[in-house]
Amino acid sequence: MEQIIIDFKRNVLGEVSVGTYAAAFFFSLLVIIVNLIVVSRLKYKDATGTPDKWSFRFAIIDNSLRILASMILMFLFYRFASTIIAKELSMEWAVGVGTALTFGLDKVFGELKSRFSFFDIKKRDD
Repeated sequence: MEQIIIDFKRNVLGEVSVGTYAAAFFFSLLVIIVNLIVVSRLKYKDATGTPDKWSFRFAIIDNSLRILASMILMFLFYRFASTIIAKELSMEWAVGVGTALTFGLDKVFGELKSRFSFFDIKKRDD
């Protein structure tokens, strides 16, 4: 059973240590949080569910899907970085991945919202 766990860990994490993954996630999450603060202060001010006063808690809850998608994509990139870009995972790459993902996902979700009525935002009555 111990060998199964060791093999599973090696296949899931590759040759990168858990500490390196944790540090990479930390730096990428810093970028995601900065992006979240900037973006959430600029959008949806007139949406019915948006509070009158800006709230970091609301921003996290409201963008939970985006945060989850970013974290999954970060892990996949970190796991396969050595084969995708032929370089070892570094903290500089982690910041770059976090930046690219946040701005890239903003564009993807913006495009989805423009194409599908499911994402329409209900505005408050004035």
